[in-house]
Amino acid sequence: MKKRLYVTVVIFICSVISVFPVSADTAITQSLSESKTLVAYYSASGTTDRIAQFIAEEMNADTFVITPVDEYTDADLDWTDSSSRVVTEHNDPNRHTELVTVMPESFDNYDNIFIGYPIWWGIAAWPVDTFVKNNDFTGKTVILHSNDVHGAIDLYAAMASLKADYEAQGAEVILADAGDYSQGTVYVSVNKGADAVTCLLYTSPS
Repeated sequence: MKKRLYVTVVIFICSVISVFPVSADTAITQSLSESKTLVAYYSASGTTDRIAQFIAEEMNADTFVITPVDEYTDADLDWTDSSSRVVTEHNDPNRHTELVTVMPESFDNYDNIFIGYPIWWGIAAWPVDTFVKNNDFTGKTVILHSNDVHGAIDLYAAMASLKADYEAQGAEVILADAGDYSQGTVYVSVNKGADAVTCLLYTSPS
C-alpha cells in the first residue's frame, strides 16, 4: 500500500508542476479506492487549496479544511511587517491557533491522510499544529505535501523532523513537496531544483 501511495504522490507532483497535467494511473487509483482517504489541509492564499482539490479528485478522497476560528487576513499574513499577526505569532513559542473544528467526522475510519500546508519560516503553517496534536494517527499512512519552500533547502531538516514526529505516533509517512522547489535560492536555481530533490530524498532514507 505504501509503495502504491508513493507512486501516486509522485504522479501528483508531476501533475501540479507540469504545464500539461497528467492523470494518476487507473490501477493505482482503483486499488486505493479499497481504502478510505482524507485530504486535510490549511491554505492561506489558495495554492494549497488547489493542490488539495486535485489530490482529492484523483484519489476519490474526502476533504477537510483546517480553519482557524480567527481567520488570517492579508494584513495578518504580511511577513514583511514586524507587527503583523503572523510575525508576532512566529516569535511566540507558546502560540496556539484555535480551530473551528479539530477532528474530521469519522476520522478513525480513514486509512490514508494527506496533510497539506504552506511553509512559514521553514515549518508547517502553525494552524496545522492544532489539527495534528488533537488527532491520533496511529496505524494510518500520512502523506505530507508542502508548498512554497522557495528553494530553501537548508530548512528541509524541519520537514524531516515533522515526518519523524508522525512516525513516532505509529504512522507510516510519505513527504512530498510541490512548491517552488526549483527557484528562490542560488542552491536550486543553478541546477533547476536537482539539489532540492536530493535533499528531499534524504528526509526519507527508508
